[in-house]
Amino acid sequence: MSGNPYHPDREDWGPCQWPEEECPNFIAIKKHGLCNKHYRRLKYLEGLAEGLDLVQARDAFWSHVDVRSNTECWPWKDAPHKHGHGVFPWKNVGYHAHIVAYRLSTGLSTEGKLVDHKCRNRVCVNPLHLQAVTAKENTENLSTRKNSASGYRGVTQRENGKWRARVGHEGKILHIGQYDDPESAAIAVREARLKLHTNNLEDRGLTYG
Repeated sequence: MSGNPYHPDREDWGPCQWPEEECPNFIAIKKHGLCNKHYRRLKYLEGLAEGLDLVQARDAFWSHVDVRSNTECWPWKDAPHKHGHGVFPWKNVGYHAHIVAYRLSTGLSTEGKLVDHKCRNRVCVNPLHLQAVTAKENTENLSTRKNSASGYRGVTQRENGKWRARVGHEGKILHIGQYDDPESAAIAVREARLKLHTNNLEDRGLTYG
């Protein structure tokens, strides 16, 4: 690439001076000797090192939330991340909105834990719908998939026409048995989850939102 497209009259600015890798781009921010891409990276790393100040961020955070009644979900107003969660921008860093909401409301650290949506609504940041859980517990709070052929979680039909009941537990799939109808398989697999799981809220009649 010849010439500096950002400042054609300042060829002496030269190529980007990002220290961690050779960059083919020209300098766009002369003070830092960086192209636009690596200047954004620099500001992100600075913001990450500074961290999230919950006291300073409180008002700014809740301005992004559609606050409703305590029993309803509180949707994050901005477009969600590709994984479905809300993202709170603070000093060039994006933080998961539901985690920030949990920390703001409880004052507790989430180190070593995951913040689970009891309502299973990823854009919800209602503190009453959030809980800190282990990775195992996080996988237990599921509902029946909309495309489930049986209409029941953990129940699928085999080629022989029988209905198979299975439950996931500690990274393994446990086979509970085969049944003549999906209702019987659903009862069996629910009973198994009640014994093995602690955060299977739907099975326990605990619904939110």
